[in-house]
Amino acid sequence: MGAISHRILRLPATEQKVGLKRDAIYRGAREGWFPKPIQISARATGWLEHELDAFIASRPRSTHPRPCERAPKR
Repeated sequence: MGAISHRILRLPATEQKVGLKRDAIYRGAREGWFPKPIQISARATGWLEHELDAFIASRPRSTHPRPCERAPKR
C-alpha cells in the first residue's frame, strides 16, 4: 500500500480531483458525505489529499454497461 499523502489541495484542485463543483463540495462537507476542509490560514482552507483519495475509493463504480457500437447503416 502507498504512503499517505499529506498534501493540502485548494478548491480548484479539489474540484478537478473529485469531479464535483464548489456548491456540491461544501454541501457534502456540511451534510457529512464529503471530507471537511481544514483551515490553512485566516482566509484559506483546503482538503487533505488522502481524505479525497479515500472519498473517491468509497464511491460506487458505475453499474451502467458500456454503450454498444451502432450497427452500420445500410
